[in-house]
Amino acid sequence: MPEWYRTALAHREDPSACITFAEAFLAAPRSEREVVTNGWDPGLEWVLPNPWRLACVDEGPGSRIDRIRTDLLFQALAIGAVDAREAIMGFAVVHNSCRLADVSPSAVFEEVAQAVGGSAARALRDFAARSPKHQSMESFMLTAIADPGGGYEIRAKW
Repeated sequence: MPEWYRTALAHREDPSACITFAEAFLAAPRSEREVVTNGWDPGLEWVLPNPWRLACVDEGPGSRIDRIRTDLLFQALAIGAVDAREAIMGFAVVHNSCRLADVSPSAVFEEVAQAVGGSAARALRDFAARSPKHQSMESFMLTAIADPGGGYEIRAKW
């Protein structure tokens, strides 16, 4: 395993470790990413950003784009361990968080897809290629609530 991965793994209880991991993963050479992807244990617990508050301004650590990328990367790495409906719902939350944070959803999904490859990349690209109607908050029964600190929190209507 690459040193950057071992370091992040050792500190996975620190809320900033997942963001540090995502930055290193996205910047790493393909060979190192493949080692991590092939050895990924979806059962390991990391302190991850709150997926419902990715578009909030003051929901640190990291910026909104850091938290959005990190959440999507962790979803992509664990894609084989979750039900397809859960994965699609997670993608919808990230996609709409991008929109609420004025970040290009297609750029973020493609960046992560290129980094992870394989079936996870296919799933990300398939979601990004959906019509806007089938990516919308309404389609997933989601709503956005303005956060007092800036940005938006996504909530499920169900």
